[in-house]
Amino acid sequence: MKDLLDILPKKHSTTASVIKSFRNNFNISQVELADAIGLTQANISSYENFDPKSNKGRKLGLENALKIATFFGIDPIELLYPNGLEEGLPDYKKIKRNSKNLLRKKNIAKKAHS
Repeated sequence: MKDLLDILPKKHSTTASVIKSFRNNFNISQVELADAIGLTQANISSYENFDPKSNKGRKLGLENALKIATFFGIDPIELLYPNGLEEGLPDYKKIKRNSKNLLRKKNIAKKAHS
């Protein structure tokens, strides 16, 4: 069996390219994948053809991402954000920094009132 990390497309991938790469590398048809996870072939095709710029295809939602990721044995984050959270979520660094600062402040405040 191929190493899953080798199958993932390299940087600047899309969710669509990840699904298609996994499916093709395992020689699984859209119909086979769809049947195995309770979707239709049209759903799989739509996800594989999603292009946010042209509004072609359909964006993969969390529930179906979980189904596809489970089938292929990968983390759903790899499927939804194939280039990493920092690229997929523009405010990622800001949110992480705010979280760290607030939690540190709350922890200090909690200790002061103990």
